[in-house]
Amino acid sequence: MVSKEAEEKLFGLTPEEKLLLKHCFIRHAGQPMEEEAPARLLTGRLSGAECRIAVLGLRRKGWLDAVVKTWGERLLFIPADRLPELYRLLLTEKVMPDGGRQPEKLLEAGEGMEARLLHALAWIARNGLPLTSKGTVHKRALSKMNELSPFKESSLQELGLQYAHSDIYSLPAAVLLDLLLSLGLLVKDTSAYSIHTPALFSWIRLPQAQMSRWMLLTVMERYGRPHPAAQHVRGLLGLAGSRAEEWLAVDPLLELLQQAGAADDLDLKEEADQWLTVLAEFGLADKGMADDGSLYIRWRVPAAEMLKPDFSPAEPEQNGFYVQPDFEIIVPPECGFEVRWLLECCAEQTSAGRMSLYRLSRESITEAVESGMELPALEEFLTANSFTGLPDNVLHALRQWAGGTARTTFSAVTLLRCRSREDADTAAGAPRLSGLLERLGELDFIIAPGEEERVRKALAAIGLTPRKGTEGSGSAAPSFPLPSQEASVASAEPGQADFYVEGRPGLVYTGKTLHFYDKDAEVPSPESFFPGRSSVPTSWTSQLRSYHPSTARKIMEQAVEWQTAVVLRSGDQDIELLPEAVSGGAEWQVTGWFRSPEGTEPQAKTVLKPSDWREMRLLLPISLG
Repeated sequence: MVSKEAEEKLFGLTPEEKLLLKHCFIRHAGQPMEEEAPARLLTGRLSGAECRIAVLGLRRKGWLDAVVKTWGERLLFIPADRLPELYRLLLTEKVMPDGGRQPEKLLEAGEGMEARLLHALAWIARNGLPLTSKGTVHKRALSKMNELSPFKESSLQELGLQYAHSDIYSLPAAVLLDLLLSLGLLVKDTSAYSIHTPALFSWIRLPQAQMSRWMLLTVMERYGRPHPAAQHVRGLLGLAGSRAEEWLAVDPLLELLQQAGAADDLDLKEEADQWLTVLAEFGLADKGMADDGSLYIRWRVPAAEMLKPDFSPAEPEQNGFYVQPDFEIIVPPECGFEVRWLLECCAEQTSAGRMSLYRLSRESITEAVESGMELPALEEFLTANSFTGLPDNVLHALRQWAGGTARTTFSAVTLLRCRSREDADTAAGAPRLSGLLERLGELDFIIAPGEEERVRKALAAIGLTPRKGTEGSGSAAPSFPLPSQEASVASAEPGQADFYVEGRPGLVYTGKTLHFYDKDAEVPSPESFFPGRSSVPTSWTSQLRSYHPSTARKIMEQAVEWQTAVVLRSGDQDIELLPEAVSGGAEWQVTGWFRSPEGTEPQAKTVLKPSDWREMRLLLPISLG
């Protein structure tokens, strides 16, 4: 179990609180547990009353939290932000990076994961993701999602993920959509998936390390099995990654979990093997394996730092790229993502990885202008961010391509059509409609934008009430969000959006249900655990005394009702009994457990008679005075 030195790091906790927290952590990790679970874990070590008092203390100190189901059942759990502190207690100096070992087999982390996600978002922004009447993505768009997904089916299959519409969506497409939904970058309504523009603008202003952090937290929550031992593997591997780019032996970490009793019925080696594959698939770590089967991990990100709530990377980014005479754009790894997003608007991505490549073309420039990125803005963006400036031939082509685009415009307007010229003349001469209509020919008018309701009322007032509804109305095409033109950009600062919300709905079924329940705000008082305490003689709790067997029985029955311990004295020895039940008539007996010291196995249940002790008293975890 956890060492004594490590336990001392839990400042401010009573011995009972430390013991209960340790056992709940080892057995349940961050998974929910029934309210009675802590007492069951500590049978023979703590009384039920001591467990309830310890739970109360841990809730008040933030080490345990609780939710209430609809029918009133309470569930306890260790908050996610407390788990890293507990995993650090398991780590020892023996678990250090194995810098001298190079695994013989290697599964490298996927490169450019954030850039690949940005490219998928850009395609969705440009084309939309319309839904069928059954709520699934249209076949044509789904085929593109399969193509854009950076994930491999073979790597994801090991996870055994369950997700919505698995008969229609491939696993790579489902995980791509689920990840974007979980990060809050994509939202769903009744007709389509669409970009959540405020979140997008916050996202592209983040340093890449912050993006990786949100990815790591989301991946750990959504794509790992909700099994306590599996969560231990994920948590300990994350906290052991204090330094990136160094090989770390995994087997010693698994031995720590085994020694702590955290394995349960899970094959830790198999679980770690699968999880390393997932980390590699999401571009977070390299997976290594020696010829003897030993597992190794090499984090590509500082995972241990990222799991801290105050993680703040000092990562200066150079917002620049290289424009080549052949119209190719080379984007180095340190280029910021707001610049990359604007490149997605005006250029075609040809390669995504550590070094991304784009190409300018007539089609890409035409699309950029159509999206609202006019020629002056295009020139300014490319010139300002190109480390080598714009080659003359590229600038000439850019002006030629953009100059012939958007010279004319199809405008969607609201048309008012009259039944006769007489009605049209009446409308044209109505003072109430002055300035609201622009006449087109004999029978038609263009209504000023946003004035439809005023025009409708004015027409009704002059006896020309229009039909309800609008003929030929349809949905607008998706528009590409451009930060420089968005009115809300000033408020979309980095980190403002919350990209990690536990339980945010996606496509993957995580098996987690805590977010469905109400937080339990009611924390009971310790005194409420001892009903009828005013009628209990103070001598029963204050001092060891000998009692008549009938009175001794009442004391034992009170201990059973309150689930508290009893001190028994036989000869010169005092022992503590955790009674479970009193049975029998005049010749009664009590069953229970002698308290076991920490670090020893709980003793077997015992049966005692009043003649087995000389003096007794109730042992309460709090004073009832």
